[in-house]
Amino acid sequence: MKKLDIFQQKAIRIAFFVLLFWVLGMTEAISQIGAINALFSINEHGNRVYFSQGNLQYIGSAETPYWKFADHQWDCFGSSTNQNSSNQNVDRDLFPWGTSGINHGARVYQPWGIDTQDNCFYAYGSPNANLYDQTGQADWGYNAIANGGNQTGMWRTLTKDEWTYVFNNRYTWSGIRFAMARVNGMNGVILLPDDWNASYYPLNKTNQRSAGHSSNIITEEQWDTLEQHGAVFLPAAGYRHNVTVYEFGTFGAYWSSSYYDGENTTYSDSEDAYDIYMYGSLYVGSNYSRHYGESVRLVFPGPDGFYGINAVPSPPDFGIVEGMGNYPLGAVCSLTATANDGYLFVSWTENGDVVSNDSCYSFIVESDRELVANFTKPDGVLITLRPGWNWISYLLEEEVAIEEALANLVPCDGDMIKSQNSFSVYDANTGGWSGDLRTMIPGEGYVYCRYGSLTRFTYPKL
Repeated sequence: MKKLDIFQQKAIRIAFFVLLFWVLGMTEAISQIGAINALFSINEHGNRVYFSQGNLQYIGSAETPYWKFADHQWDCFGSSTNQNSSNQNVDRDLFPWGTSGINHGARVYQPWGIDTQDNCFYAYGSPNANLYDQTGQADWGYNAIANGGNQTGMWRTLTKDEWTYVFNNRYTWSGIRFAMARVNGMNGVILLPDDWNASYYPLNKTNQRSAGHSSNIITEEQWDTLEQHGAVFLPAAGYRHNVTVYEFGTFGAYWSSSYYDGENTTYSDSEDAYDIYMYGSLYVGSNYSRHYGESVRLVFPGPDGFYGINAVPSPPDFGIVEGMGNYPLGAVCSLTATANDGYLFVSWTENGDVVSNDSCYSFIVESDRELVANFTKPDGVLITLRPGWNWISYLLEEEVAIEEALANLVPCDGDMIKSQNSFSVYDANTGGWSGDLRTMIPGEGYVYCRYGSLTRFTYPKL
Protein backbone atom coordinates (compact mmCIF):
# COMPACT_ATOMS: atom_id res chain seq x y z
CA MET A 1 0.00 0.00 0.00
CA LYS A 2 1.40 3.37 -0.99
CA LYS A 3 2.20 5.68 1.95
CA LEU A 4 0.61 9.12 2.01
CA ASP A 5 2.98 12.06 1.99
CA ILE A 6 2.89 14.56 4.84
CA PHE A 7 0.69 17.04 2.95
CA GLN A 8 -1.90 14.36 2.15
CA GLN A 9 -1.90 13.36 5.79
CA LYS A 10 -2.57 16.94 6.85
CA ALA A 11 -5.42 17.23 4.36
CA ILE A 12 -7.04 14.07 5.76
CA ARG A 13 -6.58 15.33 9.31
CA ILE A 14 -8.24 18.65 8.51
CA ALA A 15 -11.09 16.96 6.65
CA PHE A 16 -11.66 14.64 9.59
CA PHE A 17 -11.86 17.53 12.03
CA VAL A 18 -14.15 19.56 9.76
CA LEU A 19 -16.50 16.57 9.61
CA LEU A 20 -16.47 16.28 13.40
CA PHE A 21 -17.16 20.00 13.74
CA TRP A 22 -20.05 19.81 11.29
CA VAL A 23 -21.63 16.86 13.06
CA LEU A 24 -20.93 17.72 16.71
CA GLY A 25 -20.12 21.43 16.95
CA MET A 26 -16.76 22.92 17.98
CA THR A 27 -16.80 22.22 21.75
CA GLU A 28 -17.92 18.61 21.41
CA ALA A 29 -15.57 18.00 18.47
CA ILE A 30 -12.58 19.20 20.49
CA SER A 31 -13.61 16.93 23.36
CA GLN A 32 -13.98 13.95 21.02
CA ILE A 33 -10.38 14.24 19.82
CA GLY A 34 -8.95 14.45 23.35
CA ALA A 35 -8.04 18.14 23.33
CA ILE A 36 -8.39 20.89 25.92
CA ASN A 37 -10.93 23.35 24.52
CA ALA A 38 -8.71 26.45 24.47
CA LEU A 39 -6.36 28.04 21.97
CA PHE A 40 -2.70 28.93 22.42
CA SER A 41 -0.79 31.14 19.95
CA ILE A 42 2.52 29.61 18.90
CA ASN A 43 4.04 32.34 16.72
CA GLU A 44 3.69 35.97 15.70
CA HIS A 45 1.85 34.97 12.53
CA GLY A 46 -1.26 34.02 14.48
CA ASN A 47 -1.08 30.22 14.27
CA ARG A 48 -2.76 28.56 17.25
CA VAL A 49 -3.08 25.07 18.70
CA TYR A 50 -5.08 22.97 21.13
CA PHE A 51 -3.14 20.95 23.72
CA SER A 52 -3.95 17.30 24.33
CA GLN A 53 -5.92 16.40 27.45
CA GLY A 54 -2.87 14.82 29.10
CA ASN A 55 0.66 13.53 28.53
CA LEU A 56 1.23 10.91 25.86
CA GLN A 57 1.22 7.29 27.05
CA TYR A 58 2.24 4.05 25.36
CA ILE A 59 0.15 1.15 26.68
CA GLY A 60 2.47 -1.79 26.07
CA SER A 61 0.69 -4.06 28.56
CA ALA A 62 -2.35 -4.39 26.28
CA GLU A 63 -2.75 -7.44 24.08
CA THR A 64 -2.45 -5.04 21.18
CA PRO A 65 -0.30 -2.11 22.40
CA TYR A 66 -1.61 1.35 21.61
CA TRP A 67 -1.04 5.08 22.23
CA LYS A 68 -3.33 7.22 24.34
CA PHE A 69 -3.47 10.48 26.28
CA ALA A 70 -3.51 10.41 30.08
CA ASP A 71 -7.00 10.56 31.54
CA HIS A 72 -6.09 13.48 33.80
CA GLN A 73 -3.53 16.20 33.22
CA TRP A 74 -1.61 15.28 36.38
CA ASP A 75 -1.44 11.56 35.55
CA CYS A 76 2.04 10.12 35.02
CA PHE A 77 3.53 6.68 35.63
CA GLY A 78 6.91 7.26 37.26
CA SER A 79 8.30 3.80 38.14
CA SER A 80 4.89 2.30 38.92
CA THR A 81 4.57 0.47 35.59
CA ASN A 82 8.14 -0.83 35.44
CA GLN A 83 8.90 1.56 32.58
CA ASN A 84 12.39 1.78 34.06
CA SER A 85 13.29 -1.24 31.91
CA SER A 86 13.58 -2.22 28.26
CA ASN A 87 10.53 -4.47 28.53
CA GLN A 88 8.30 -3.63 25.60
CA ASN A 89 5.18 -4.98 27.31
CA VAL A 90 4.87 -2.28 29.99
CA ASP A 91 3.08 1.06 30.02
CA ARG A 92 5.30 4.12 29.72
CA ASP A 93 5.18 7.89 29.35
CA LEU A 94 8.89 8.82 29.26
CA PHE A 95 10.37 8.50 25.79
CA PRO A 96 13.77 9.07 24.18
CA TRP A 97 13.64 11.62 21.36
CA GLY A 98 12.00 10.46 18.14
CA THR A 99 10.79 7.10 19.47
CA SER A 100 7.44 7.13 17.69
CA GLY A 101 7.56 3.37 17.15
CA ILE A 102 7.70 3.82 13.38
CA ASN A 103 10.90 2.93 11.53
CA HIS A 104 11.84 6.34 10.17
CA GLY A 105 15.56 5.65 9.84
CA ALA A 106 16.83 5.91 13.42
CA ARG A 107 18.71 2.95 14.86
CA VAL A 108 16.45 3.10 17.92
CA TYR A 109 12.89 4.18 17.25
CA GLN A 110 10.70 2.06 19.53
CA PRO A 111 9.19 3.76 22.62
CA TRP A 112 10.85 1.21 24.91
CA GLY A 113 14.23 1.71 23.25
CA ILE A 114 17.31 2.10 25.44
CA ASP A 115 20.79 3.15 24.37
CA THR A 116 23.35 5.55 25.80
CA GLN A 117 24.46 6.81 22.39
CA ASP A 118 22.52 9.85 21.20
CA ASN A 119 23.33 9.08 17.57
CA CYS A 120 21.03 6.06 17.83
CA PHE A 121 18.09 8.47 18.07
CA TYR A 122 18.73 10.63 14.99
CA ALA A 123 15.46 11.42 13.22
CA TYR A 124 15.54 9.77 9.80
CA GLY A 125 19.13 8.76 10.54
CA SER A 126 20.39 12.35 10.26
CA PRO A 127 21.89 14.45 13.11
CA ASN A 128 20.39 17.59 11.54
CA ALA A 129 16.79 16.48 11.04
CA ASN A 130 13.76 17.57 13.02
CA LEU A 131 10.93 15.22 13.93
CA TYR A 132 8.62 17.00 11.48
CA ASP A 133 11.01 16.72 8.52
CA GLN A 134 10.58 14.31 5.60
CA THR A 135 7.57 12.04 6.28
CA GLY A 136 6.90 13.35 9.80
CA GLN A 137 6.91 9.76 11.08
CA ALA A 138 9.56 10.47 13.74
CA ASP A 139 7.02 12.60 15.61
CA TRP A 140 4.90 10.71 18.14
CA GLY A 141 1.86 12.61 16.85
CA TYR A 142 2.06 10.70 13.58
CA ASN A 143 0.53 7.73 15.40
CA ALA A 144 -3.18 7.14 15.81
CA ILE A 145 -3.99 8.12 19.41
CA ALA A 146 -6.81 5.94 20.77
CA ASN A 147 -8.56 8.73 22.68
CA GLY A 148 -7.20 11.46 20.41
CA GLY A 149 -9.28 10.96 17.27
CA ASN A 150 -7.62 7.61 16.47
CA GLN A 151 -6.39 8.84 13.08
CA THR A 152 -2.76 8.99 11.94
CA GLY A 153 -1.12 12.37 11.46
CA MET A 154 -3.59 14.36 13.57
CA TRP A 155 -1.20 15.50 16.30
CA ARG A 156 2.32 16.83 16.53
CA THR A 157 5.03 18.03 18.92
CA LEU A 158 5.77 21.75 19.29
CA THR A 159 9.07 23.05 17.93
CA LYS A 160 11.63 24.74 20.14
CA ASP A 161 10.60 28.19 18.84
CA GLU A 162 6.92 27.42 19.44
CA TRP A 163 7.51 26.32 23.03
CA THR A 164 9.49 29.53 23.55
CA TYR A 165 6.71 31.67 22.10
CA VAL A 166 4.06 29.97 24.26
CA PHE A 167 5.98 30.68 27.47
CA ASN A 168 7.78 33.95 26.71
CA ASN A 169 6.15 35.98 23.94
CA ARG A 170 2.50 35.06 23.64
CA TYR A 171 -0.17 37.73 24.08
CA THR A 172 -3.01 36.83 26.46
CA TRP A 173 -5.97 38.93 27.49
CA SER A 174 -4.86 38.88 31.13
CA GLY A 175 -1.11 39.09 30.48
CA ILE A 176 -0.70 35.74 32.29
CA ARG A 177 1.00 32.95 30.33
CA PHE A 178 2.04 30.44 32.99
CA ALA A 179 2.33 29.77 36.70
CA MET A 180 4.26 27.19 38.71
CA ALA A 181 1.87 25.04 40.74
CA ARG A 182 1.04 21.83 42.59
CA VAL A 183 -2.16 20.33 41.21
CA ASN A 184 -3.84 17.47 43.06
CA GLY A 185 -0.54 16.84 44.84
CA MET A 186 1.57 16.83 41.65
CA ASN A 187 4.20 19.49 40.94
CA GLY A 188 4.28 21.11 37.52
CA VAL A 189 3.56 24.24 35.53
CA ILE A 190 0.19 25.63 34.38
CA LEU A 191 -0.19 27.16 30.93
CA LEU A 192 -3.04 29.64 30.48
CA PRO A 193 -4.76 30.08 27.08
CA ASP A 194 -4.81 33.25 25.01
CA ASP A 195 -8.27 34.25 26.26
CA TRP A 196 -7.54 33.61 29.95
CA ASN A 197 -9.27 36.05 32.27
CA ALA A 198 -7.60 36.58 35.65
CA SER A 199 -11.03 36.50 37.31
CA TYR A 200 -11.44 32.81 36.46
CA TYR A 201 -9.07 31.77 39.25
CA PRO A 202 -6.54 33.77 41.32
CA LEU A 203 -2.97 32.64 40.62
CA ASN A 204 0.17 33.75 42.44
CA LYS A 205 3.61 34.63 41.05
CA THR A 206 2.54 34.34 37.43
CA ASN A 207 5.09 34.37 34.59
CA GLN A 208 7.87 33.77 37.14
CA ARG A 209 10.14 30.89 36.20
CA SER A 210 11.81 30.65 39.61
CA ALA A 211 8.57 30.61 41.59
CA GLY A 212 8.22 27.39 43.58
CA HIS A 213 5.46 24.87 42.93
CA SER A 214 4.03 25.75 46.33
CA SER A 215 3.14 29.20 44.98
CA ASN A 216 -0.17 27.74 43.84
CA ILE A 217 -1.63 24.74 45.71
CA ILE A 218 -4.65 23.58 43.72
CA THR A 219 -7.04 20.76 44.62
CA GLU A 220 -8.71 18.46 42.12
CA GLU A 221 -11.98 20.32 42.58
CA GLN A 222 -10.30 23.69 42.07
CA TRP A 223 -8.52 22.36 38.99
CA ASP A 224 -11.87 21.57 37.40
CA THR A 225 -12.55 25.32 37.33
CA LEU A 226 -9.22 26.09 35.68
CA GLU A 227 -9.52 23.28 33.15
CA GLN A 228 -13.03 24.34 32.16
CA HIS A 229 -11.49 27.67 31.14
CA GLY A 230 -8.75 26.00 29.12
CA ALA A 231 -5.82 25.72 31.55
CA VAL A 232 -3.14 23.15 30.66
CA PHE A 233 -1.01 21.41 33.31
CA LEU A 234 2.42 19.94 32.55
CA PRO A 235 3.30 17.62 35.46
CA ALA A 236 6.85 17.04 36.68
CA ALA A 237 6.91 13.39 35.63
CA GLY A 238 10.67 12.87 36.12
CA TYR A 239 12.98 11.49 33.45
CA ARG A 240 14.31 8.08 32.45
CA HIS A 241 17.98 7.29 31.95
CA ASN A 242 18.69 3.75 30.81
CA VAL A 243 16.68 1.57 33.23
CA THR A 244 16.10 4.11 35.99
CA VAL A 245 13.43 6.78 36.47
CA TYR A 246 14.74 9.81 38.33
CA GLU A 247 13.24 12.83 40.11
CA PHE A 248 9.58 11.84 39.78
CA GLY A 249 7.51 14.75 41.05
CA THR A 250 10.39 17.22 41.23
CA PHE A 251 11.81 17.24 37.68
CA GLY A 252 9.76 17.66 34.52
CA ALA A 253 11.03 17.72 30.93
CA TYR A 254 9.08 17.93 27.66
CA TRP A 255 10.58 17.29 24.25
CA SER A 256 10.34 19.66 21.32
CA SER A 257 10.44 18.43 17.73
CA SER A 258 13.65 20.41 17.02
CA TYR A 259 17.16 19.00 16.92
CA TYR A 260 19.83 20.98 18.73
CA ASP A 261 21.45 23.44 16.30
CA GLY A 262 24.19 24.74 18.60
CA GLU A 263 22.41 27.97 19.51
CA ASN A 264 22.85 27.58 23.27
CA THR A 265 26.32 28.26 24.62
CA THR A 266 25.86 26.77 28.09
CA TYR A 267 25.37 23.26 26.72
CA SER A 268 26.97 22.52 23.39
CA ASP A 269 26.41 18.83 22.67
CA SER A 270 25.61 18.67 18.95
CA GLU A 271 23.77 15.37 19.44
CA ASP A 272 21.15 16.89 21.75
CA ALA A 273 17.57 17.92 21.00
CA TYR A 274 15.68 20.92 22.37
CA ASP A 275 13.25 20.63 25.26
CA ILE A 276 11.78 22.55 28.16
CA TYR A 277 12.33 21.43 31.72
CA MET A 278 11.55 22.43 35.29
CA TYR A 279 13.80 21.69 38.22
CA GLY A 280 13.67 24.34 40.89
CA SER A 281 13.08 26.79 38.05
CA LEU A 282 11.65 26.68 34.56
CA TYR A 283 13.99 26.49 31.56
CA VAL A 284 12.56 27.09 28.09
CA GLY A 285 14.53 26.36 24.92
CA SER A 286 17.12 24.20 26.68
CA ASN A 287 18.72 21.13 25.14
CA TYR A 288 19.24 17.61 26.44
CA SER A 289 20.67 14.24 25.37
CA ARG A 290 18.35 12.45 22.98
CA HIS A 291 18.67 9.10 24.72
CA TYR A 292 16.99 10.38 27.92
CA GLY A 293 13.34 9.55 28.39
CA GLU A 294 11.19 12.68 28.72
CA SER A 295 7.49 13.54 28.69
CA VAL A 296 5.63 14.32 25.47
CA ARG A 297 2.66 16.70 25.19
CA LEU A 298 1.12 16.85 21.75
CA VAL A 299 -0.89 19.61 20.07
CA PHE A 300 -3.61 19.74 17.44
CA PRO A 301 -3.73 22.66 14.98
CA GLY A 302 -6.46 25.21 15.64
CA PRO A 303 -7.81 27.97 13.41
CA ASP A 304 -5.31 30.67 12.57
CA GLY A 305 -5.48 33.49 15.08
CA PHE A 306 -6.34 36.25 12.62
CA TYR A 307 -9.39 38.39 13.25
CA GLY A 308 -11.35 40.47 10.80
CA ILE A 309 -11.67 44.17 11.61
CA ASN A 310 -14.30 45.78 9.42
CA ALA A 311 -15.56 49.36 9.43
CA VAL A 312 -18.01 51.29 7.27
CA PRO A 313 -18.95 54.99 7.00
CA SER A 314 -22.52 56.01 7.80
CA PRO A 315 -24.01 57.52 5.72
CA PRO A 316 -21.73 55.96 3.07
CA ASP A 317 -21.12 59.15 1.07
CA PHE A 318 -20.35 61.38 4.07
CA GLY A 319 -16.79 60.13 4.63
CA ILE A 320 -14.23 57.35 4.28
CA VAL A 321 -12.64 54.88 6.73
CA GLU A 322 -9.19 53.28 6.61
CA GLY A 323 -7.29 50.61 8.52
CA MET A 324 -9.60 47.61 8.11
CA GLY A 325 -8.20 44.13 7.52
CA ASN A 326 -7.14 40.87 9.17
CA TYR A 327 -4.95 41.22 12.26
CA PRO A 328 -3.28 38.62 14.51
CA LEU A 329 -4.33 38.33 18.12
CA GLY A 330 -2.70 41.05 20.23
CA ALA A 331 -1.89 43.39 17.35
CA VAL A 332 -2.78 47.09 17.49
CA CYS A 333 -5.35 48.18 14.91
CA SER A 334 -5.76 51.88 14.12
CA LEU A 335 -8.89 52.95 12.26
CA THR A 336 -9.12 56.43 10.75
CA ALA A 337 -12.33 58.20 9.78
CA THR A 338 -12.10 61.21 7.43
CA ALA A 339 -15.16 63.32 6.68
CA ASN A 340 -15.73 64.46 3.10
CA ASP A 341 -15.91 68.19 2.42
CA GLY A 342 -18.99 69.69 4.01
CA TYR A 343 -19.48 66.85 6.51
CA LEU A 344 -18.47 66.17 10.10
CA PHE A 345 -17.22 63.04 11.90
CA VAL A 346 -19.29 62.24 15.02
CA SER A 347 -18.25 58.92 16.58
CA TRP A 348 -17.28 55.25 16.24
CA THR A 349 -20.03 52.82 17.27
CA GLU A 350 -20.21 49.02 17.65
CA ASN A 351 -23.57 47.28 18.00
CA GLY A 352 -25.05 50.74 18.52
CA ASP A 353 -22.76 51.67 21.41
CA VAL A 354 -20.28 54.55 21.15
CA VAL A 355 -16.70 53.25 21.56
CA SER A 356 -14.78 56.40 20.63
CA ASN A 357 -15.32 60.03 19.68
CA ASP A 358 -11.84 60.38 18.18
CA SER A 359 -11.61 60.09 14.41
CA CYS A 360 -8.49 57.92 14.89
CA TYR A 361 -9.49 54.90 16.99
CA SER A 362 -6.77 52.46 18.13
CA PHE A 363 -7.28 49.21 20.06
CA ILE A 364 -5.74 45.79 20.72
CA VAL A 365 -7.20 43.06 18.52
CA GLU A 366 -8.88 40.31 20.57
CA SER A 367 -11.77 39.25 18.31
CA ASP A 368 -13.62 40.02 15.08
CA ARG A 369 -15.15 43.50 15.13
CA GLU A 370 -17.73 45.37 13.06
CA LEU A 371 -17.54 49.13 13.55
CA VAL A 372 -19.39 52.12 12.11
CA ALA A 373 -17.89 55.58 11.57
CA ASN A 374 -20.76 58.03 11.96
CA PHE A 375 -20.82 61.33 10.09
CA THR A 376 -23.26 64.21 9.92
CA LYS A 377 -23.99 67.23 7.74
CA PRO A 378 -23.78 70.33 9.95
CA ASP A 379 -26.36 73.10 9.75
CA GLY A 380 -23.84 75.91 10.21
CA VAL A 381 -20.46 76.85 8.78
CA LEU A 382 -17.93 74.04 9.16
CA ILE A 383 -14.66 74.96 10.88
CA THR A 384 -11.63 72.79 10.04
CA LEU A 385 -8.86 72.23 12.60
CA ARG A 386 -5.64 70.67 11.38
CA PRO A 387 -2.81 69.47 13.65
CA GLY A 388 -0.89 72.49 14.93
CA TRP A 389 -1.95 76.16 14.96
CA ASN A 390 -5.11 77.31 13.15
CA TRP A 391 -6.70 80.74 12.69
CA ILE A 392 -10.43 80.50 13.45
CA SER A 393 -13.24 83.03 13.27
CA TYR A 394 -15.99 83.32 15.85
CA LEU A 395 -19.23 83.46 13.86
CA LEU A 396 -21.87 83.81 16.57
CA GLU A 397 -23.51 87.15 17.30
CA GLU A 398 -23.46 86.74 21.09
CA GLU A 399 -20.73 86.42 23.69
CA VAL A 400 -20.94 82.92 25.19
CA ALA A 401 -18.85 80.74 27.50
CA ILE A 402 -16.07 78.83 25.80
CA GLU A 403 -17.64 75.48 26.79
CA GLU A 404 -20.86 76.44 25.04
CA ALA A 405 -19.18 77.91 21.97
CA LEU A 406 -17.09 74.76 21.45
CA ALA A 407 -19.78 72.27 22.46
CA ASN A 408 -19.73 70.59 19.03
CA LEU A 409 -15.93 70.11 19.07
CA VAL A 410 -14.23 66.95 20.31
CA PRO A 411 -10.99 68.42 21.73
CA CYS A 412 -7.80 66.52 22.54
CA ASP A 413 -5.88 66.69 25.77
CA GLY A 414 -3.66 69.79 25.69
CA ASP A 415 -5.56 71.59 22.92
CA MET A 416 -5.24 75.37 23.37
CA ILE A 417 -7.38 78.29 22.22
CA LYS A 418 -5.88 81.77 22.44
CA SER A 419 -7.13 85.30 21.93
CA GLN A 420 -4.91 88.36 21.78
CA ASN A 421 -4.68 88.62 25.57
CA SER A 422 -5.80 85.30 27.13
CA PHE A 423 -5.94 81.55 26.58
CA SER A 424 -7.47 78.27 27.81
CA VAL A 425 -6.22 74.66 27.69
CA TYR A 426 -8.35 71.52 27.46
CA ASP A 427 -7.80 68.89 30.19
CA ALA A 428 -9.04 65.44 29.16
CA ASN A 429 -8.99 64.23 32.76
CA THR A 430 -11.52 66.83 33.90
CA GLY A 431 -13.24 67.17 30.54
CA GLY A 432 -13.10 70.95 30.71
CA TRP A 433 -11.24 74.09 29.70
CA SER A 434 -9.00 75.92 32.17
CA GLY A 435 -7.40 79.35 31.83
CA ASP A 436 -8.33 83.04 31.71
CA LEU A 437 -10.09 82.84 28.36
CA ARG A 438 -13.62 82.16 29.61
CA THR A 439 -15.84 83.52 26.82
CA MET A 440 -15.72 83.99 23.05
CA ILE A 441 -16.69 87.44 21.76
CA PRO A 442 -18.17 88.38 18.35
CA GLY A 443 -15.76 90.15 16.06
CA GLU A 444 -12.61 88.84 17.76
CA GLY A 445 -10.16 86.43 16.13
CA TYR A 446 -8.70 83.35 17.78
CA VAL A 447 -5.94 80.82 17.17
CA TYR A 448 -6.39 77.18 18.07
CA CYS A 449 -3.57 74.65 18.62
CA ARG A 450 -4.75 71.13 17.76
CA TYR A 451 -2.83 68.20 19.34
CA GLY A 452 -4.79 65.45 17.61
CA SER A 453 -5.71 64.53 14.07
CA LEU A 454 -7.65 66.72 11.68
CA THR A 455 -11.21 67.45 12.83
CA ARG A 456 -14.13 69.72 12.01
CA PHE A 457 -16.85 71.38 14.06
CA THR A 458 -19.62 73.95 13.87
CA TYR A 459 -20.70 76.60 16.31
CA PRO A 460 -24.04 75.83 17.98
CA LYS A 461 -27.29 77.54 17.12
CA LEU A 462 -28.32 79.99 19.87
